[in-house]
Amino acid sequence: MKAPPSEKDKLLMLTQRIGDLERLHQEGKLHLGNHEADILRDLQRIRRDGNGLVIPESVSPTLRATALGASYAARAEGREAARKIDAIKSQRELFAIFKDLFASITGKSHTRYSSVAQVDRDILERLQSNYTKLAKGFNRAIENLITFYNLNKFSLLGEAGRIAGLKLVLGGQSQFLGSQLGGVRQMALYADTILIPDPVYFSIESATRDVALPSRIASTLFHLLALKPLVDADLPYPAVFVFPSFERSLEERDVVTQQGINELAIKLVRDASGIDLQSMQEVIDFAVRREPEFMAAVTRSQIFIPPGHTPPAPIDAYEACRIYIDEVTGTRPKPAIEAMKSLPPGRLALLGILERVGPQYHLSENAELLSAQPMVVLPVHWHYMERVSAAAANELERKGVLPKGSLGVYRGLQDSSLAWLGNVPIDALVKLRRDEANKDFRKRMVELAKELDSASVSDVEKIAREVTRGLALLVAAHQKEIRDLEEKWFPKYAKTLILGGGASILTLAAPYLPILGSIAGTTSTVAAASVMAGAYARDKIDEFAERRRLSRSLIGVLASAKQSSK
Repeated sequence: MKAPPSEKDKLLMLTQRIGDLERLHQEGKLHLGNHEADILRDLQRIRRDGNGLVIPESVSPTLRATALGASYAARAEGREAARKIDAIKSQRELFAIFKDLFASITGKSHTRYSSVAQVDRDILERLQSNYTKLAKGFNRAIENLITFYNLNKFSLLGEAGRIAGLKLVLGGQSQFLGSQLGGVRQMALYADTILIPDPVYFSIESATRDVALPSRIASTLFHLLALKPLVDADLPYPAVFVFPSFERSLEERDVVTQQGINELAIKLVRDASGIDLQSMQEVIDFAVRREPEFMAAVTRSQIFIPPGHTPPAPIDAYEACRIYIDEVTGTRPKPAIEAMKSLPPGRLALLGILERVGPQYHLSENAELLSAQPMVVLPVHWHYMERVSAAAANELERKGVLPKGSLGVYRGLQDSSLAWLGNVPIDALVKLRRDEANKDFRKRMVELAKELDSASVSDVEKIAREVTRGLALLVAAHQKEIRDLEEKWFPKYAKTLILGGGASILTLAAPYLPILGSIAGTTSTVAAASVMAGAYARDKIDEFAERRRLSRSLIGVLASAKQSSK
């Protein structure tokens, strides 16, 4: 039996309904007839608490009833009829559209490029030589993609949840670039399916378009299309699955999302300052009226990391504000930049914190909705995941829910000796996935972690040591198997850049290892992790079929990749 809504749930629902009413009326999609003047007057009389939630006593019965009807209309707006889709076929169709969209921007197939610099160069040449042709082709391809989304976007989200097996969901940011690609390559040997929030949908979800949109989409697709061989491969279940996560529209329209992001920021500031802040208005007042104290707490706790800065190098909160403005200038509309520059430093830092915790909230929600484990790939995202988790654990420790020292669940898991897991080439991944070799890897990893499943949170630091030791034994076993062949033949190596074109070495933060997630039970969506760093990959070339068979076995690929990282 479903539990009745709590008082907080009722407040959220009422605030959502009022918001839907206001939005639909502003967009001209709701006509109130003879009651319009009365409804607008009642809207002006609404009072809100420190978190922006509507105070129920300030809402008239007429307004409450009208808002309920508006909310039903908003929920039905644009929603497709529920239907079942084929997970693998839908992804092939989507990636085929992605392929055409990339070619419409660059004039060439994605397979012709080995670096983003080459992509940018060709786009610039096309913009200068024949902008009209580029725009026409881009608009046609975008319309095809929008048609696909309008028909399938909710079905894709539903299918992402229905896919069985061990799933990871990528998060931390809306882009999909080299680091994200490297993270997917790292975990494709382990997870059954990696769920990827659609970065192209995020780019076109907003009604606002700008001239830089084609270039941003092409850069994203250059990396995303590297996974096309995995999508096109004849596999029993999808290795990767791209789905729309509606993050932008949720942040604009959904009260639960807005409040959830605010609550994460409040929790971080409360933990950093030691002050019992309970509402966003209290946090704003603290940031503005007691700015030096607020900025000192932000600096001490490192809860504001500006774009372009990489943890764990510390940064002063005031310096972070300066970098923040510099980094976003040119990427946002000029009025928005001017508005940011006019903010007091404390308010600007708080805005930066909110922008950083937003992706963390979406990652947590996606993981719970899709029955998946969260996965992040950049140090800054791991930094915020750790800060949010630490704030929650500290709060639970203070309340006596968790024993002291529970933060050990997030420590001791950053072992660079596992860097070689990121060096497996895409073509090798396809073969290994076709042979379902990842199941063998998962089974071996499960055996390594089985004895730790019943460990208390204070014992979790042993995970990194146990997993590293186990992986080393697996690699050593394979090396012993091929030692005789090493003595017989002198191996030849060919260096192959996975991303090509002199791409810089990828330094990857921790993709989450969900096999260990049951141990990290302090929050519902936090799994234990191991920080891994990507590097260049080398394909081991051998003229003998027997040696190739060995080097292409699961542990053989891992061992070869480990050698390449030395």
